[in-house]
Amino acid sequence: PCEFGARDKLVSGCQPSSQIVQEMDSRKLALVRIILKIAAAIFACIVLGNLANKLIYRDDIPIIGKVCYIVYIGDLSNTAPCEFGLACGAIALVIAVVLTILDIITDVQSIVPTLSKVSYIAGVSASALMAILWVAAFAYMTKEYANTLEKLEDIDAEYTSEQTSRIGAILAFSFLSIPVWIAVAALSGVSLKSAEAAA
Repeated sequence: PCEFGARDKLVSGCQPSSQIVQEMDSRKLALVRIILKIAAAIFACIVLGNLANKLIYRDDIPIIGKVCYIVYIGDLSNTAPCEFGLACGAIALVIAVVLTILDIITDVQSIVPTLSKVSYIAGVSASALMAILWVAAFAYMTKEYANTLEKLEDIDAEYTSEQTSRIGAILAFSFLSIPVWIAVAALSGVSLKSAEAAA
């Protein structure tokens, strides 16, 4: 049988109960972080998929070249909202995949404290950056879309129903990505504090 000394210190070679509980909590946090990152990756794919559709963004129009339909009326050369959204989606997808791999490696190699800290610091930094980028992208695209709707109303024109649904999906999942990345950053911060306390 396992024997424990004062303050739950190991005497005979078994894991102390407090350490077991701490590892279980750590694994639960890792699982939640992984689920959130998978959600972030899915949201990024939805944004990318809708932005890459020719009803929203195309670069093959004769003479004009590139057109971003979020900026439907006015400056047709202003493709920045679509390009910014595409960039955020691509960066988010890469970061979500990399951080998920780091979480899995950290969980397997949990006996290496330095690796855990590096993973958690990377999670906090990258997730906070993505939250900020998605706030900027959502605000920028929403502003341009609202301006375009006003201009379309002035000339008695409108988006097609498919364009409306695709832009709605872009804006909705851009917005939903913000709390997801904030949650990832917060959970990574909690894990970092736990790792430092256990060191």
